[in-house]
Amino acid sequence: MEAIQRGHAGAPRGQTIVLNDAFIEQVGEAGVARYVEVLAAADRHAADHSEDEVIAFLRDHLDGTILERAKTTYEVLAGMLHDNEGVLSVVTNEGRVLLGDPDAGPTEAVPSVRGTEDPADPERPVYS
Repeated sequence: MEAIQRGHAGAPRGQTIVLNDAFIEQVGEAGVARYVEVLAAADRHAADHSEDEVIAFLRDHLDGTILERAKTTYEVLAGMLHDNEGVLSVVTNEGRVLLGDPDAGPTEAVPSVRGTEDPADPERPVYS
């Protein structure tokens, strides 16, 4: 019996980092450009360094500036960059691509079940 392959074996999994409006407003366009530059450099650094070393890299480049982030943010970013197997993309929550895959964009949850709240609607899903 042939083994079932799960996912997209062989296809590298790229990470997408979404910058929200509040962050962009706080740091300005020059800050955003610098942040993206640091993320790209940290992504390259992550290829042959541990997550702790990536955290140190981010802290070295962001601490003491308007771009300084909380400890947990550094940990999350380092984990994403360390696990990145493809192209790093950085986008705004409006979909403007700042780095990486031109087709990258913010992810949205799309419900897999279409329905309605009206119990009489024939399109309403039936649950048991």
